[in-house]
Amino acid sequence: MRRLVWIPVSIVASLAGAFWYLQQEPIQSKPGSSSATSNPIVDRLVNPGEKPNPIVAETGPYPQAMIEAREFDFGTMEQNVEGSHTFRIRNMGSAPLQIVVRDSETSCDCTVAKVSRDDLILSGEEVAVELTWNIKPPIEDFRQSAKVRTNDPQNPMIELTIKGRIDQRFHFSPKFRWYLEHDPLEQIASHSGLLFSRTLARFDPPEFICANRRIAADWEPLDADELFPWEAKSGYRLTIHADLKGMAEAFDDQVTLKSPLNDSPITQFYVRSGVPNLRQ
Repeated sequence: MRRLVWIPVSIVASLAGAFWYLQQEPIQSKPGSSSATSNPIVDRLVNPGEKPNPIVAETGPYPQAMIEAREFDFGTMEQNVEGSHTFRIRNMGSAPLQIVVRDSETSCDCTVAKVSRDDLILSGEEVAVELTWNIKPPIEDFRQSAKVRTNDPQNPMIELTIKGRIDQRFHFSPKFRWYLEHDPLEQIASHSGLLFSRTLARFDPPEFICANRRIAADWEPLDADELFPWEAKSGYRLTIHADLKGMAEAFDDQVTLKSPLNDSPITQFYVRSGVPNLRQ
């Protein structure tokens, strides 16, 4: 008989416990209420030593976080080179704005977010959030992001995003072998090619190195119309001339272009010319 009485009692106790637990869960409410932005379960997931989410006031006045753009297209950059961009958030509300940025809320370990100030941002003031990143995997396109937590009830979380593409520093065309075209009347052979960059806004012409003293080079900067088809930021037209006077045999010589930024070669290629039809 005791067992028949105990079963309904235990059921009632379980239902009461479940009702109490549901009462503790955060529920959706109007902006500004603590239950809309303060979740003790979520706050406990913050890594030790990191700041918790800002607390939104239950009643106004409220801050208002305004930002012109949450996404920035960086364009083209090199692999293993650090990039950075600064976003600016202005408080257009009537109460102080609080900003929290955590290392654990960036898209990867290669992305770091820093804020310019750690105090309250008063109405009309702004804070700078700088994102820095270094893309190491050999990928063509990248997209990095960081989350910014605020006490603005309309923008409790702002995700800032950087996107762009990875490219090598220099492009050179043609790459491997140049065949010089003869001018039989002047006994000169020449050929032109392009050296350009999609990552550098400008660079000096590289050093032209060739053991054959008959071979010389001229550099001419590319204008905007010439850069546009290659989506390049800067570049040069390289024209190689070879003096064929008195030549008795063809040549096939190596040329090295040494980087103006360091001593490493940009590229190496061969210049080839046959024996001219007319000799002096």
